[in-house]
Amino acid sequence: MLLDGLEVLEVKVGSKIFYFHVCSSTVIIISKKEIEKLHSNN
Repeated sequence: MLLDGLEVLEVKVGSKIFYFHVCSSTVIIISKKEIEKLHSNN
């Protein structure tokens, strides 16, 4: 999955969905709220 040109891995854990942004061997865990915040800014 691509988000804003970045490769994002979507992982569903129970009822929660986590987005892992993999960038230069650094994994950033992004919550769904943060994703929605990104989308509402655009």
